[in-house]
Amino acid sequence: MLEEYNRARSEFPDIKEMPLREFARQINVATGSRAYDEGLNDSWLRGAGTLLNRWGIAMLVAALGVIFLVIVFRVTSRSPGSKQQDPSPIQMTPEEVSHASVLGLRGKITFGDIKRCYRERMQEYHPDKVSSLGPKLREVAEAEAQKINAAYEFFTRKYGPSA
Repeated sequence: MLEEYNRARSEFPDIKEMPLREFARQINVATGSRAYDEGLNDSWLRGAGTLLNRWGIAMLVAALGVIFLVIVFRVTSRSPGSKQQDPSPIQMTPEEVSHASVLGLRGKITFGDIKRCYRERMQEYHPDKVSSLGPKLREVAEAEAQKINAAYEFFTRKYGPSA
């Protein structure tokens, strides 16, 4: 379309100042078709495609990166009112230290730490998990599971949600 427009402007002086869209409209009227409009639209799309190839991909990647960062920061940020938080860390007595060592806890802990360590230790020593390893290991696991349960019950009675 653009080639025909430039050729017509050089051959016919009265078309010299005519805009491209007007030229396409007059050619469509003269030919009775809309082929020249499609040519205009097609050249516009090619120009937009070139822009997308050059800058669009880079801008798209940058926008997706910003969106990803916003999502990550929203998910990982912890505001004081967003979740229910455990109470302040528990100060431990010597009796509590012995129970905490059974669960694998050290220093100042929260009740959430107690629950997490209890679950981890029970997965290691649950008698059903080690039953295929022989009767001696099953007995050792049962004894260790009893110690773990006793330590967890001690902490639950003393610091649990209903305490």
